[in-house]
Amino acid sequence: MALPALRRISTRDVPREQRLAYWESSACETIVGLRCSSFAEAGLDAEQLNLKTPGLGLSDIRGNEHVIERTPELVRRNAKDSVFACLLLESEAFFYQGNRCVNVSPGELIVYDTDIPYLYGFVHPMRQLLVDLPKACLQGLPETALASPIKIAPVSGSERLLLRTFRQRLLEALTRPAADNGNALHGDMRELLQLMLMNERRPASSLDTAYLLLAGQYIEDHLHEPELDGARIAAAAGISLRHLNRLFARREQSVARLIMTKRLDRVHRMLGDEKCRHMSIAEIAYSWGFLSQAHFSRAYRARFGMTARETRQMRLDNACHPGPATA
Repeated sequence: MALPALRRISTRDVPREQRLAYWESSACETIVGLRCSSFAEAGLDAEQLNLKTPGLGLSDIRGNEHVIERTPELVRRNAKDSVFACLLLESEAFFYQGNRCVNVSPGELIVYDTDIPYLYGFVHPMRQLLVDLPKACLQGLPETALASPIKIAPVSGSERLLLRTFRQRLLEALTRPAADNGNALHGDMRELLQLMLMNERRPASSLDTAYLLLAGQYIEDHLHEPELDGARIAAAAGISLRHLNRLFARREQSVARLIMTKRLDRVHRMLGDEKCRHMSIAEIAYSWGFLSQAHFSRAYRARFGMTARETRQMRLDNACHPGPATA
């Protein structure tokens, strides 16, 4: 199976008078058919990094102040049965669709139907992350849910953590596309969006999947801390330790086992990283929360079937004597 590839598009090397037409053509090919306007003196200065996987598109878009518009004519000519979720990272913006105008600030997510005409404007140099998902992926929502744009802001603790998880997952996929599993990424994006949309409609509801996602994100953020434990994770997710343990038990897993597995995987990855060659194995293990070297050594061998020293030597040998190239 071919690995997903990044495609970069920029107006930098395009003559100023051709930039808008070039951007519209590129957007139609990679994202969606639209019109673009810019009143900046230097003309439109924009770039996009695009990643396509089966059933899912990701884009990291940067530019100076500009306005994009998807008119009724473009919708008729270039129909696209998709939902876009745009996480604004820089600039203030405004979004108009379905007789509703929404102001968008950095850190906020705007979710909308691409086949309802819209206008999206950025008043300062901007950056946003865009997810393109088929409408069928968002199950359980009423047909009228996306008749107008939905804004999700980091107001509550759960929204902040869900948005941060969403952002980090996207940036990881765009930074290391070859290391990502397209099916896992698709599932993560669908699940995160559904959770945020459901939370927006029913903010007081108890969503066990959301708690697990929040717990997972907290573990990722604090994995290097030796004192990380179930009590801290449960408090961060806003539930009791007993509830957290029940949620993990349903997945035939434990909090402690997940933390251990993630830490061992991080050490395993660093042992093959040329940038970490100057670090001792003990230093690498300590950097991921292992205070006892004996405990680390036993756990590492149990997980990978060899010692950490043997792993590092094997990878060094492979780096010095790579195998024959294959077609």
